[in-house]
Amino acid sequence: MKTLKAIIIVLVFIALVNVSHAQTYLGDNTTSLENLQKTTSLFNIVASQNVPPADVNNSIRVQQIGNNNTSFSSTTSNYSDISLSQLGNSNDIYLNVSANRISEDVIQVGNNHNFIDMDNAGRQNHSANILQFGTNQNLILLGGQNSISNNMIVSMQGKNQTIIVRNLNN
Repeated sequence: MKTLKAIIIVLVFIALVNVSHAQTYLGDNTTSLENLQKTTSLFNIVASQNVPPADVNNSIRVQQIGNNNTSFSSTTSNYSDISLSQLGNSNDIYLNVSANRISEDVIQVGNNHNFIDMDNAGRQNHSANILQFGTNQNLILLGGQNSISNNMIVSMQGKNQTIIVRNLNN
């Protein structure tokens, strides 16, 4: 019984000594803290670069995931909010638009999509929401907008489709 008691006391002593040793270990805490401070300051620098100026009214956001995707945008406007997303391979977007206010969202999911939007008439508003989902889809918008095509939403799903919308007499 005395040996069992002695073994328990020794085990408790060893356990307590290890815990106290672990709590007093200093190690490289200062360098870890310095690295954390450097990383935090880098995040602050990157975040400050992503804040747009308050007086800018024109924005174009391009997101491309895949290979051989191209986006070309030539716009003239007082206000524009354009979002171009390409998820896939060999997708093309061509925008040549002139209007007072431009609002356009284009999403291409899949491969070999083409979207062309040409409107240089200088209208008050130009807006479009385009979704191409599938393979080998072509959409061409020419010549502006009227009451029928204003705020048009085009959703193409499948493969090997072509749509041409012409508004030549507005």
